[in-house]
Amino acid sequence: NNMKISILEELNQKGYSIIQNWESPDIVESLLNNIIKSDGQLTAEVFDYWTSGRLSSLMLEMFSRKFYAHTCNIRKKCKLNLNIIPFHQDSAYILPSSFENDGFLQITCWFPLVDVFVENGTIEIATNFENKPVTHIFKNGYMQIDETIKSTPMILKAGTLVLMHHNCIHGSNENKTSAI
Repeated sequence: NNMKISILEELNQKGYSIIQNWESPDIVESLLNNIIKSDGQLTAEVFDYWTSGRLSSLMLEMFSRKFYAHTCNIRKKCKLNLNIIPFHQDSAYILPSSFENDGFLQITCWFPLVDVFVENGTIEIATNFENKPVTHIFKNGYMQIDETIKSTPMILKAGTLVLMHHNCIHGSNENKTSAI
């Protein structure tokens, strides 16, 4: 119960919450190998992981009610991959009518399957969180914020879970290493 309160407080104050050592190395390795074999495609094993078990239990504990999964994206950043995810809020992809529901909260669960750091294009989160949507433009297939964002790169071990509020500004840079 304290964990639930702490996570919700962090989401509302900072825009994100980090749970270190969320998953065991064995499960992380199994998911990573599964994704590598599928060439980055969503597989039944990955889908089952995200829709059952510990993560669903955490969400149920936090909200004590039915919740819905939005999507499952897999970002496979290969050697010198220029796959940059521009800074954005996930709220830019949500219908405005969703916000009419008092207490609406969409949580993004970001889960690295390898250690992440600046050089391999880790996620970066804006240093100042304000719980309000900002103006986005649609460019190169993404909703994005067309201004400079001061951010903090998340340097994390594989198996860490990052939970983000739908108004948390985040993005990532290219992988400058020779590893996935």
